[in-house]
Amino acid sequence: MFLSNFSINKPVATVVLIIGLMLVGLLALSKLKVNQFPEVEPPVLVINIPYPGASPETTEREVVNRIEKALQSISGVDRSNSTSREGSATIVLVFDFSKNMIEAADEVRNAIASVRYKLPTEIREPIITRADPGAQPILQLSLSSTALTHAQLSRLAEDTLAERFRGISGVSTVSVNGALKRELSILLRAEKLREFGVSVTEVLNAVRAQNTTAPVGKVRGVLEDQ
Repeated sequence: MFLSNFSINKPVATVVLIIGLMLVGLLALSKLKVNQFPEVEPPVLVINIPYPGASPETTEREVVNRIEKALQSISGVDRSNSTSREGSATIVLVFDFSKNMIEAADEVRNAIASVRYKLPTEIREPIITRADPGAQPILQLSLSSTALTHAQLSRLAEDTLAERFRGISGVSTVSVNGALKRELSILLRAEKLREFGVSVTEVLNAVRAQNTTAPVGKVRGVLEDQ
């Protein structure tokens, strides 16, 4: 009633008031910051668990299932998912936006520590990181060739293209995925391990100790990489 009576009795003042409000709104609109890609920190923690030499089934059974059971006691978890791969596993925890992520990281560490004695001794220390949307790549390139081999493409990507991209101003990180990596496969005989009293971990540590990078001189001639 007051607004209607005021508008009827004082129309000029009402018009001036409306115009003033419109001007204030336009001024506020011009000052309002708009970002096409706003910086939003999602409440997400990523747990990476290296387990060298283990199959995806073994990783899920002996590591992921036990850690996930311990993580169930943490409050504020909206959802979670896990992925088991050859030699490692990843657990992603999505929290409510009201959750303090520093406390959440501490709770995750404590939960993993509570079941650490149940986990295989061969696993490395789990790595807990917070998801960072700003770390996602903004440009992805794929290489293919009918003339070059996979090994030649890998050397081209890692030794030539990646180095040139890193030299571009404003480029923070360049990573190469899918490149051919040299690997050494070792088949162990269980009966020989028992005979000599050697564990798989000891063999793994011995191989790591001998895997060094050192100059070996000069090689003359054409080298073929297969």
